[in-house]
Amino acid sequence: MRRSINCKKIADLKEFYTVIAKKMKFPEWFGFNLDALNDVLGDVPGGTVLVLKNFDVMAGKVGPKAETLRSVLQNAADENPGLTVKFL
Repeated sequence: MRRSINCKKIADLKEFYTVIAKKMKFPEWFGFNLDALNDVLGDVPGGTVLVLKNFDVMAGKVGPKAETLRSVLQNAADENPGLTVKFL
């Protein structure tokens, strides 16, 4: 499963959580925060590739929290061998 998000159009973290939840088909209980994001990414099936295009553009809008988000995404990929996260 390959999912792609164009972060260029995303204005804030709330919108990012909404977009990623829809694209990745997260469960209804997803909590729209970093801890919940880490939890659900740990459960995605093998062969999942998440491509985040223009992440740096979104980071410029979001500020320092974007680097925390990047770390959570990368750590989830490091911990879940079935998940690959690509920042383009």
